[in-house]
Amino acid sequence: MGRAVALGQQPIGRVALQDAMVTGTLEVNDGQVTLTGGASIVARDHTAELALARGGLVAVCATSSLHVTSGASTGEKAPLLFALDRGAIELKTIVGVRDAVITPDLRLTARSPGRLDLRIRVTRNGDTCVESRGAAAPAVEVVEQFGDGLYQIAAGQHVLFEHGSVREVVDHESSPCGCPPTPVMSLAESGVTVAPGEAARAGGGAEAGRPPVSGSAEPGADDRGGDGDGCGKGSAGSAGTGACAGDRDDGVQG
Repeated sequence: MGRAVALGQQPIGRVALQDAMVTGTLEVNDGQVTLTGGASIVARDHTAELALARGGLVAVCATSSLHVTSGASTGEKAPLLFALDRGAIELKTIVGVRDAVITPDLRLTARSPGRLDLRIRVTRNGDTCVESRGAAAPAVEVVEQFGDGLYQIAAGQHVLFEHGSVREVVDHESSPCGCPPTPVMSLAESGVTVAPGEAARAGGGAEAGRPPVSGSAEPGADDRGGDGDGCGKGSAGSAGTGACAGDRDDGVQG
């Protein structure tokens, strides 16, 4: 069973139970799951948005798995660690140098505090697509989890780390790193039957929609338990503009 939020703990954020399966340290109220301490989020068949208590959000793309933990506070914002197990996320918040995003192969941290719009996608073979949007975004340092490779992503840069390696970098990647756009589905494709008069009033019968949720929230399940973490890859390319070699520190404590 999950553990309720302890008195005095600061929540990490909230996500709608209908959008994701959530386990860990949490509290459920009116269909909203409040995360604190550590929790895992597995998005259903559509994007689940984690609204961060510090401001900003993390979009966990459809069927993706993310583990979130909060570090000790030193009078400022408590640092957050986002571990992407598989799939893709979009992180949009003001980050500090102690915040980190990790995949099975890489650890990403901001070189300075600032507003970050970071999209990350990890594939089964470890290819990791990273895009940092915004001209004023802080530089992002990428280090290998099991090596001494180092790469720096500049503001506005879009790269692919093949097989999760900072030594195999496509520095002008074009494939999207974040969540795919919501598909537009016709009534015929959705299988919905509409009477002729209704279709005429609807202006032709086409409408935007998204697939039904695969699974529903369990009413009365106030607490749950669990954990998770993770990573991804793409196509061959040339060495990037950042430094791909060198020693590194042990990393930022998450």
